[in-house]
Amino acid sequence: MEELRIYCKELRNKYPKTMNKEQFYRAAHISKATALYLLQSGLVPCQDTGKKTRRYTINTIDVINYLYDREICPEKYRAESNWYSTQKDKRTQPIECKEEPHEYNEKRLADIFAREMRDLPDLLTIADVVDFIGCYKDTAQAWCRSGKLKAFRISGRFLIPKEYFIQYLASPRMYYSALQTTYYKYIIAQYHQQCNPTTDACLDVPTEDAE
Repeated sequence: MEELRIYCKELRNKYPKTMNKEQFYRAAHISKATALYLLQSGLVPCQDTGKKTRRYTINTIDVINYLYDREICPEKYRAESNWYSTQKDKRTQPIECKEEPHEYNEKRLADIFAREMRDLPDLLTIADVVDFIGCYKDTAQAWCRSGKLKAFRISGRFLIPKEYFIQYLASPRMYYSALQTTYYKYIIAQYHQQCNPTTDACLDVPTEDAE
């Protein structure tokens, strides 16, 4: 998880706003044909000028969302069996990714977020929150203003204890929210993978200090 988050942060630095098709397939480590399928099918949003050169413009955030979502549900982005032989320009409906229900365990989820944030300072800024979870700045500020995310306001800026941020992300409010960021969904998917699919009982995951 950490490797992907760092890689996506590097992509944001390299391509602050948009990228073209060639940059997209290199960034996503996919073939040109697969990139074309994702763009023409609408699975990865883009602006299509219809020109022969520099035809596609893709928002970097959409590429990042694709990378996270691909980790959660890779079958959603598999091209049709005849795509690579025909290469026809057509639209397809996204494949639904069906998820099995899992038991919610707030403490276990908090432990996962704590591990993911182990390198962050104990006192976070709004920028830290935005950078970690991938939400909008206005959203993070709204969480603080409403009291949903406990924070201190000092000299006109919010400061959030990391412990409170972890508690908020692991809370039922966030877990069952329909407005989750792609990175949050990615963490939840990793959390589900640690659960026994038969009993829905979370498996013990060794920490860095475990022998």
